[in-house]
Amino acid sequence: MTLALGLLATSASGANATAIGDSDLRCAGWAAMMVGTNQKDKELASSMSLVLAFFIGRWEGTTGKRFEQGLTADYINKNGAEIEGAKDECLPRMMDLGTRMTTWGDVLQGK
Repeated sequence: MTLALGLLATSASGANATAIGDSDLRCAGWAAMMVGTNQKDKELASSMSLVLAFFIGRWEGTTGKRFEQGLTADYINKNGAEIEGAKDECLPRMMDLGTRMTTWGDVLQGK
């Protein structure tokens, strides 16, 4: 019974890691698209470059692969609609990170 529970826990964590990795890769694709389509707005493009780096780092950390192995032209072509529609998935995660970083900065400054 203990072995079965251990295998179930491992399977669930593996499935969760896959779901997280898939989401991170979609969000990296979305951020890359935002960088590319907002070159005239340098501030937005710069901010989205940081978001791209964040999601790439998460994906690489989750999968152990280099981002070039996941964010390929084939992946983008096959998942273009999902990537374009990922704003609702990715924006709250990006905003949460920004809020946490602001709070952390305030704590470090003794505010």
